[in-house]
Amino acid sequence: MLEVTETAITNLKEYLTKNNLDSAIRVVMQSGCAGVSLGLGLDEKKDSDQVFEEGGITFLVDGGMFATTGAIKVDFVKS
Repeated sequence: MLEVTETAITNLKEYLTKNNLDSAIRVVMQSGCAGVSLGLGLDEKKDSDQVFEEGGITFLVDGGMFATTGAIKVDFVKS
């Protein structure tokens, strides 16, 4: 249900190391003027979360979110 690309893992590890952070990463739904999008944030596990370990990083997704989003893919794109 959650896929994380190698590019995303590499960049997230670099960010966490550079900022001396040891935190799980939460996938969140955000609403804006362009509609709903997904984002990432640092957070702690909640009882309703599904937990995924990818490349040594812990990802948290609210258990009910997949009913709205379906499968989620985390990628890194440099614009």
